[in-house]
Amino acid sequence: MASLTLHSNSVVSFAELVVDDIKVSQRDGCLSYDASQQRECLIKCPLDVIVADYNVLSLCCNHLSASAEKYCPRCHASSASFNVLSRQRTPEETRRTISRLHLRSKEVDKAKLRKETGVKEHINCLWDVLDPHRDIPVGMLHLLPLGLTKHLITFLVNLMDKTQLARMSCHLETVLPSKGPDFFRYIESRQGKDFKSYVAPFNLLFGGANAIAIRLVCCLAQVI
Repeated sequence: MASLTLHSNSVVSFAELVVDDIKVSQRDGCLSYDASQQRECLIKCPLDVIVADYNVLSLCCNHLSASAEKYCPRCHASSASFNVLSRQRTPEETRRTISRLHLRSKEVDKAKLRKETGVKEHINCLWDVLDPHRDIPVGMLHLLPLGLTKHLITFLVNLMDKTQLARMSCHLETVLPSKGPDFFRYIESRQGKDFKSYVAPFNLLFGGANAIAIRLVCCLAQVI
């Protein structure tokens, strides 16, 4: 498992180093010793999952993030189909769309295709070792309208005391330094997309929000 919480502009270069090491480990392994079996063993390092905030999740999936019409990095959900399970994204389809973007000569045409598909073209070495669409957990219910997301999070936050809010702000600041200090101070002025982009159940859990409500959100995510 890998965790990516760096700024987007440094994630790609950082991931290249990690992926290179993973490839070497998967190919050659590391000779070690198994004390319980009292024999030498070969250790390899498969990558099964990446834990990331929403912005880094989008970057790892070559996704445009919440501003796209198809705003989910995992499937083709849109504002018109938020209440049904949409067709899952696949690496092959995303790569085809990236190729289409590279064929566009005008920036206005590229921007239109990015907006329509939710796919953004950039170098991404993660496709070599896993399926980012499938292997990165989605931190927030993507099928909920953004306004409802705001009301759910606001309700949970209003139940928290100052100490809990301070802890949650510090935790959010480790993921997004520019958002942590003032995010909850001006919570009523936040838009739904802000919550979708920055706040995930594990942030709420760390801050000490109502555990039953957090479990409810997670259960709904699994059902939907």
